Amino acid sequence: MGMLAKSVPVAAAAVNAMLRPLSLRLQYQQQWDRDFRRWVRQEGRDADPNDAADAEWASDLLDEGIRDHYLPLLSPDAVIVELGPGSGRLTRHLIGRCQELIVADNSKYVCKWMRGYLAGKGRFQVHRISGPHLPMLGDGAADAVVAHGVFEHLDLDETYWFLSEFARVVRPGGACAFNFDSPVTPDGIAIMRQHGGPGHRSVYRLHHPESIRCVAAAAGFASASITQTATRIAFADLTRGPAPPRSRRQPQSPAAPT
Repeated sequence: MGMLAKSVPVAAAAVNAMLRPLSLRLQYQQQWDRDFRRWVRQEGRDADPNDAADAEWASDLLDEGIRDHYLPLLSPDAVIVELGPGSGRLTRHLIGRCQELIVADNSKYVCKWMRGYLAGKGRFQVHRISGPHLPMLGDGAADAVVAHGVFEHLDLDETYWFLSEFARVVRPGGACAFNFDSPVTPDGIAIMRQHGGPGHRSVYRLHHPESIRCVAAAAGFASASITQTATRIAFADLTRGPAPPRSRRQPQSPAAPT
């Protein structure tokens, strides 16, 4: 939810280079950050802004994702990673239901918000990242990785690199679950037309289920189950294969007497 395409920040950097002699600077605020701030103002200090967020973004089927794909991965002793928590629409259903929740986002605002939002609700870590790298996690350190509202904004090559990193940090037999936008339904084509056009690329990226299966396998996941809903939303449930068996050292025969 907090991840974003790179084109606008790159353009802002170019403008800032021209403004530097005038001691001026263009401040770029991510689209999603603007939404998060608006929800916080709308709900006030005493209410959860994710109530407003859920109402506004109900079409992304988060409830179905929570029930059928994300919560089944949780257990009291599990270490769970969430990519792109945004304002915490999914996060608030994960915290306190696992041993530790590790959230990673590229937004400075989101990371600051998460530290306050999750305080006192369970054991957690918040990390700001700048790409498909989770350097804070060792190999096999997590039981599962989840993301909602993230991969619908990532190109296929970005998806592959994130899944490769997930395959590294998830333990053998661990899992990954996320939603993405699919073009196989009329709703998928409609959102592409609604948010894009000739010369104007949509912020939404549509991926065919077979494309997700292919990059998941190439990234190192042993299986990929895709659930296509009647809308643009599809869910991917990936499983990492077991660790390869250790080779057993063969006993050496005693040396023949000379």
